[in-house]
Amino acid sequence: MEDRRAAVRMTQRRGPNAPHPHVALALRAPSATPAPAGAVRLRSDLADALVAFGDAFHDHVRFEERTLFEAAQRLALSAALDAIAEACRDRPTAEACR
Repeated sequence: MEDRRAAVRMTQRRGPNAPHPHVALALRAPSATPAPAGAVRLRSDLADALVAFGDAFHDHVRFEERTLFEAAQRLALSAALDAIAEACRDRPTAEACR
Protein backbone atom coordinates (compact mmCIF):
# COMPACT_ATOMS: atom_id res chain seq x y z
CA MET A 1 0.00 0.00 0.00
CA GLU A 2 2.84 2.37 0.85
CA ASP A 3 4.39 1.68 -2.57
CA ARG A 4 1.20 2.82 -4.27
CA ARG A 5 1.08 5.97 -2.17
CA ALA A 6 4.69 6.70 -3.06
CA ALA A 7 3.92 6.21 -6.76
CA VAL A 8 0.97 8.59 -6.53
CA ARG A 9 3.09 11.19 -4.74
CA MET A 10 5.79 10.83 -7.38
CA THR A 11 3.21 11.31 -10.13
CA GLN A 12 1.75 14.38 -8.46
CA ARG A 13 5.20 15.95 -8.12
CA ARG A 14 6.19 15.26 -11.71
CA GLY A 15 3.13 16.86 -13.31
CA PRO A 16 0.82 15.91 -16.18
CA ASN A 17 3.45 14.00 -18.19
CA ALA A 18 4.22 11.61 -15.35
CA PRO A 19 3.25 7.97 -15.80
CA HIS A 20 0.07 6.63 -14.29
CA PRO A 21 0.64 5.54 -10.66
CA HIS A 22 0.31 1.86 -11.59
CA VAL A 23 2.89 2.29 -14.36
CA ALA A 24 5.19 4.14 -11.98
CA LEU A 25 4.77 1.29 -9.50
CA ALA A 26 5.62 -1.29 -12.16
CA LEU A 27 8.67 0.67 -13.32
CA ARG A 28 10.16 1.29 -9.87
CA ALA A 29 13.27 -0.53 -8.80
CA PRO A 30 12.81 -3.87 -7.08
CA SER A 31 12.59 -3.58 -3.33
CA ALA A 32 12.78 -5.91 -0.39
CA THR A 33 9.00 -5.75 0.06
CA PRO A 34 7.07 -8.50 -1.68
CA ALA A 35 4.94 -7.57 -4.67
CA PRO A 36 1.16 -7.58 -4.15
CA ALA A 37 -0.69 -10.71 -5.22
CA GLY A 38 -1.20 -10.74 -8.98
CA ALA A 39 1.40 -8.01 -9.61
CA VAL A 40 3.61 -8.38 -12.64
CA ARG A 41 7.13 -6.96 -12.75
CA LEU A 42 8.05 -5.57 -16.17
CA ARG A 43 11.11 -6.85 -17.91
CA SER A 44 13.66 -4.10 -18.47
CA ASP A 45 13.31 -4.36 -22.26
CA LEU A 46 9.56 -3.69 -22.01
CA ALA A 47 9.94 -0.46 -20.06
CA ASP A 48 10.94 1.55 -23.15
CA ALA A 49 8.01 0.14 -25.12
CA LEU A 50 5.66 1.04 -22.30
CA VAL A 51 7.02 4.59 -22.18
CA ALA A 52 6.52 4.93 -25.95
CA PHE A 53 2.96 3.63 -25.60
CA GLY A 54 2.30 6.08 -22.76
CA ASP A 55 3.58 8.99 -24.84
CA ALA A 56 1.42 7.98 -27.82
CA PHE A 57 -1.63 7.55 -25.60
CA HIS A 58 -1.00 10.94 -23.97
CA ASP A 59 -0.82 12.55 -27.43
CA HIS A 60 -4.07 10.82 -28.41
CA VAL A 61 -5.86 12.10 -25.30
CA ARG A 62 -4.50 15.62 -25.86
CA PHE A 63 -5.79 15.46 -29.47
CA GLU A 64 -9.24 14.53 -28.20
CA GLU A 65 -9.17 17.32 -25.63
CA ARG A 66 -7.91 20.00 -28.00
CA THR A 67 -9.56 19.11 -31.28
CA LEU A 68 -12.59 16.89 -30.83
CA PHE A 69 -13.89 18.46 -27.62
CA GLU A 70 -13.55 21.99 -28.99
CA ALA A 71 -15.30 20.95 -32.22
CA ALA A 72 -18.13 19.39 -30.21
CA GLN A 73 -18.44 22.57 -28.15
CA ARG A 74 -18.64 24.70 -31.31
CA LEU A 75 -21.33 22.41 -32.74
CA ALA A 76 -23.30 22.46 -29.50
CA LEU A 77 -23.00 26.24 -29.24
CA SER A 78 -24.13 26.63 -32.85
CA ALA A 79 -27.11 24.34 -32.26
CA ALA A 80 -27.97 26.18 -29.03
CA LEU A 81 -27.85 29.56 -30.78
CA ASP A 82 -30.07 28.21 -33.57
CA ALA A 83 -32.56 26.92 -30.99
CA ILE A 84 -32.61 30.30 -29.24
CA ALA A 85 -33.11 32.12 -32.54
CA GLU A 86 -35.95 29.76 -33.48
CA ALA A 87 -37.60 30.20 -30.08
CA CYS A 88 -37.38 33.97 -30.46
CA ARG A 89 -38.96 33.82 -33.92
CA ASP A 90 -41.79 31.58 -32.75
CA ARG A 91 -42.68 33.44 -29.56
CA PRO A 92 -45.98 35.30 -29.51
CA THR A 93 -45.93 39.06 -29.82
CA ALA A 94 -46.90 41.32 -26.95
CA GLU A 95 -50.23 42.14 -28.63
CA ALA A 96 -51.11 38.46 -29.01
CA CYS A 97 -50.55 37.91 -25.28
CA ARG A 98 -53.11 40.57 -24.27
